[in-house]
Amino acid sequence: MPQEIINPPEGAVLIDETFYVNAYGLTPVGSTEKRLNNTYEGIALHTYGLDMNYVINDSLNTVLGYYYQDSDTTGGTVGSGVKAGLGYKINDQLALAPSISYDNGFNTRFSLNLTYQFGTTSDTISSLRSNNRDIRVYDPHYSPFNR
Repeated sequence: MPQEIINPPEGAVLIDETFYVNAYGLTPVGSTEKRLNNTYEGIALHTYGLDMNYVINDSLNTVLGYYYQDSDTTGGTVGSGVKAGLGYKINDQLALAPSISYDNGFNTRFSLNLTYQFGTTSDTISSLRSNNRDIRVYDPHYSPFNR
């Protein structure tokens, strides 16, 4: 997230110097259903989203997004969700990015990413990375009350 302060991701629509919008879609390829262990079955999710980014200054930016998740399996639909996050660029190599999201399938999730770049510039890494490559699996048959 912090590298986007200087260079918006490929495909982002730049509204002005401080605001841009990024639309994305993630579609699984191949088998979309796997047994993970004796308790869980994982289903790959189709995810489509829209992120709005606002650059506060050279070191800090924010993101607010909406996404929709779906699966090929009956009963595997997860539905809509929202997310929010900050990106703080501590220096050229170190960045901190807390984020929070909520949807019906995963409820509330908080994550904290700490990124350290070894021997390269922020521009190089920014051109190689994508923000929406998180792998999400969902088990429509799992209930914490069925243990």
